[in-house]
Amino acid sequence: MKRATRRAVTVTIEWKNRGVRVTPWQVEAERGQGIEWVVVGAPECTVAKKTGRSWPLGKKKYKGRRVRAAVSRNARLRTYRYDIRLDTGSGELVIDPEMIIRR
Repeated sequence: MKRATRRAVTVTIEWKNRGVRVTPWQVEAERGQGIEWVVVGAPECTVAKKTGRSWPLGKKKYKGRRVRAAVSRNARLRTYRYDIRLDTGSGELVIDPEMIIRR
């Protein structure tokens, strides 16, 4: 019997008063599970793999106000570091959280 895939994990990126909060900072997901990045208070974000690192998602870069991707079913079980880039109107802010693929 095929195990049901869990619901997508939502990461909220909140830009407010020249500060940013990413919740949760460390995303835990399974192979095949979706991850959604939602921007509050900024025009959009770019979610991108770090140069030279392996990457568990399909494309190397996602851009928008609400970005959704699925973890590859062949992803290695490990921690991935990636960038979230926000256009704040007065420049670009780079955030460096983690994504952990558990099973």
